[in-house]
Amino acid sequence: MTVVFTVRPGQGNPSGLDLGDMLRSGVLGTADSAGRIPDAWGVRREEEDDEMRMQVANRLTMAKAGVTARIPAKDPENVAWVAVYPVDDGFMVFTVEIPEGLAGDSECFGEESIARRRLGTVRTVDEVDQVLLGLGVDPDDLDAPWHNDYPL
Repeated sequence: MTVVFTVRPGQGNPSGLDLGDMLRSGVLGTADSAGRIPDAWGVRREEEDDEMRMQVANRLTMAKAGVTARIPAKDPENVAWVAVYPVDDGFMVFTVEIPEGLAGDSECFGEESIARRRLGTVRTVDEVDQVLLGLGVDPDDLDAPWHNDYPL
């Protein structure tokens, strides 16, 4: 993996606290911050409708942490999410569905209450996008699990 930091015009000489751009490249692809506004978390732009936000891609590739999004449940008495987690050979994509009454903050439930459907393991973030689009989920809806009440 290669990470390159640059200084934005008018910022002066490089220092340890630059607000410049970052380019990250590796076997899973590239991600950069050029043209992005650091404080624009959650702000969507038309040209990004079919792409994951930089923060989500960084969470998957750099932090090696999962992301989730609420999706319609197959059973009307349930709530559901799609989840993407890094694994050794790429990213595992699956759905989770639980009874709506168990989705509260203080509810405990076991494996028998969870319906999972594995959608597959893909190698790149672009392939994650394709799986999600095939499921009818906008990749921009992915976020850290605590932002959409993911219970697991």
